[in-house]
Amino acid sequence: MRKLGLVIALLGASALAPALSHAQSADAFTKALHIYGSYRVVPNITYLTANNWEAKLDVYQARDATTPNPTLVYFHGGGWVAGSKEGSSLTFLPFLSMGWNVVNVEYRLAKVSLAPAAVQDALCDGSTGTAKSTMWTRTGSL
Repeated sequence: MRKLGLVIALLGASALAPALSHAQSADAFTKALHIYGSYRVVPNITYLTANNWEAKLDVYQARDATTPNPTLVYFHGGGWVAGSKEGSSLTFLPFLSMGWNVVNVEYRLAKVSLAPAAVQDALCDGSTGTAKSTMWTRTGSL
């Protein structure tokens, strides 16, 4: 798990660092290391099993949180045929910088299940009003 966090911190630093300015790249690297030290990452938590495929999510939780924090539930783009939760980790770095928690969700792509499977993974459950992927955030434990 620490390796995943370090990889994300280093990728974040490289993505945030402009190539032309050394001072800005040092600031970006410092910011990425701050995020790495301020959050714990719990990767690959299974929230749904369908068609012999496990849908997983990653939780980025502030280490020093003493009260509930705002939480972004992030679904990657890709038109239901491409993309991955790992490939979009840098997208939500601004939310981590603001102190938010993030739940990064993967869903069934078309090669795993035909439509509307991806939508069903994200839709609300009529009995609870909660998306399947976010039910874990309310009931799971870290």
